[in-house]
Amino acid sequence: MKTSEVKSIIRKEAKRIFAPNYRQVKFMSGKELSGCISILARLKCQNCGLYGRAILCPPLLYQTYRQYSTIASSKRFYEEKVKLGAIFVFKNDGTTPWKRNVSELSHIEFKKRIGRQLKGVENGSAKAINKYMKEIETAMKKRHGLMAHSLICGHCDICKGSHRCPNRENPPCKRKGMPSMEATGLDVYDILNKLEINYEYPALTLLTQVTTLLITR
Repeated sequence: MKTSEVKSIIRKEAKRIFAPNYRQVKFMSGKELSGCISILARLKCQNCGLYGRAILCPPLLYQTYRQYSTIASSKRFYEEKVKLGAIFVFKNDGTTPWKRNVSELSHIEFKKRIGRQLKGVENGSAKAINKYMKEIETAMKKRHGLMAHSLICGHCDICKGSHRCPNRENPPCKRKGMPSMEATGLDVYDILNKLEINYEYPALTLLTQVTTLLITR
């Protein structure tokens, strides 16, 4: 399938699947993504309480996805195996629902948030976005016959009814879960800068969340 056709399919599926806070999709080649890999991205993971505990976070990630075991192996994987990366951008100032079924959020007053108030938006939004990433990954595989793999914002939480990974003491992941972009070594801010996508850091008035769908050879 031609790259232009794959891009068109991704755009259509994103429009169908994602919530209202989805803003745009940009594309990068595997080689371009390889150039955005940095040890600094993985160092950021150490600021999370799941570092060293979640099996899809460093340093345990290699038990499920060996291609991400080191920065060097991750670079090789992106250069040699990744045909295309779809970079999805979600933006929210607190006024945009992060679920397709807005009635589920009827208890929430959507209004502009500032500073720390955006953290509440981030937590709910990330969980919803991650579910959509698994949905679009499945659609690309089953509906279009493409080899796809999702990278998410935050940690994987696709196992229903579990706030704790059920395979934490029994790796590898049994459900082909989704690691974060940073876990694979991708510097998200470097990607945003190269794609000329505006964002705030730290987020004061606008929250920007980023995910990636990898199409592999």
